[in-house]
Amino acid sequence: MKKQLMVTATLILTACGSQSQTQAYNPYMTQPGAAQMGANGANYQQNLYQQPSNYSYTTPNQGQMAGTPNTAMGNATQQQSNFSSVPQQGAAPVTRSAATTAKAPVKTTTTVARANTATKAPLPVAKPAAPAMSMTQTILSKAKASFDKIQNYVAVADVFETKAGKGPVKAKIKVWFQKPGTSKMHLIEHTNSLFKDAKLTYKSGIDQITGRPGGAMSFMKMTLPMSDDKVTSRRSYRLDQVDTLAIVSRLVRPELNPKLLGKTTVNGRQVAVLEYQTQNHFDPQITKELLGIDMETYFVRIHEMYAGEELVYSLKLPEVQFNQPLSAKDFEV
Repeated sequence: MKKQLMVTATLILTACGSQSQTQAYNPYMTQPGAAQMGANGANYQQNLYQQPSNYSYTTPNQGQMAGTPNTAMGNATQQQSNFSSVPQQGAAPVTRSAATTAKAPVKTTTTVARANTATKAPLPVAKPAAPAMSMTQTILSKAKASFDKIQNYVAVADVFETKAGKGPVKAKIKVWFQKPGTSKMHLIEHTNSLFKDAKLTYKSGIDQITGRPGGAMSFMKMTLPMSDDKVTSRRSYRLDQVDTLAIVSRLVRPELNPKLLGKTTVNGRQVAVLEYQTQNHFDPQITKELLGIDMETYFVRIHEMYAGEELVYSLKLPEVQFNQPLSAKDFEV
């Protein structure tokens, strides 16, 4: 009984897929002559990311730089000196003698009018313009602001994950999240049917997960460390490394300035796809990550990780509802 419980307690995203399925798998690539099946049994419809030249999002108008310099140089004209027209003032009277015609010397006091020199006004100093934001920085900035405003969300997640020697797994999960960091997950579907209906809950920053297996063992409740291999993912990821809160904290940062790869749709929603060329801190094999942002709500809709050219992890959120009337009871398992 104890052994069975420990097996079924691998609640979500566990390494329990068919061991014979070791070939690389990409849920976006349709196999010749066959449709790829999603976690919920529905066909995956391939929707290639369009190139930025076809992307409908436009960069906001940055506006003119503040503080345009004033080119006025004081008065429009300057008065010029005209020394030939300066009048003589205070001339002494001339004294004449009856015997002579000599003129007495004349003393004159001459006042020279000075030119009215215009005073130059100092040029106003233009304020430095804020650095222009790229399109990707604008998207990430809006995504960060959007996440800051919400208090909770309820979502449905489609998850794909694979690792050499263990094969791929697919799952459909219902997720509840309440700030500052309480999460609950209900495993709706899984490649291995033994894990269907498993439930778990955890809080960000606390190294433990509490949960119940599905099926006949659902009456059992246990608490395990977050890094226990019974509750880590197929690639040994902790859940608090790949949930939405972790994605926002790590990737929704305008200073990273990733490449705008293009756009796609998730459940009819327009999604901008950003590409990060990086190795993340919890899986050194990852060389590239993609992040999809809903262009209406600016909420995360896609997160993918690649090892070279192979897609090894994918999270899609086809359904998201914000600011629901949740209570503590909604997070019980």
